[in-house]
Amino acid sequence: MEIYILPLLFIIFSSIMKSISDTIKFHWNSSIFNKIPKDSKLFNWLNPDYAWQNMWKDKYKPLGERFWGSSRWFAFLCDGWHLFDLLKTTGFICALTFFNLYIPISSYIINNLFICRCIDTIILFSIFGFIFEKLFVLYEK
Repeated sequence: MEIYILPLLFIIFSSIMKSISDTIKFHWNSSIFNKIPKDSKLFNWLNPDYAWQNMWKDKYKPLGERFWGSSRWFAFLCDGWHLFDLLKTTGFICALTFFNLYIPISSYIINNLFICRCIDTIILFSIFGFIFEKLFVLYEK
């Protein structure tokens, strides 16, 4: 796989993770995730009405953290929203790390690396936004 494809794949991955995390947080009741059996551990791990309790001993905040760092550094282990948000951010950082996408037409027409990078950024952001919007609506059905 060519190295210039990696940023695109990471952007696609990041947008998918964002659509899942936002669906969980903002549209739980109308999402496909709400169809998970109510008595399952996965339902309680994903459902924002209950998932936040997974960070605390006996699901009760005054008793303290369930385990060291469960409400901060390791919150992604306790509920789905934190995990998908972490994956979204990781995908985006990886896209930036492997950012080596050059648009051949812009680099031939424009002899300015900064402007070419701006064009590439707009293209990657557009891809991210398009995939996010399509999946965010899809998860509601």
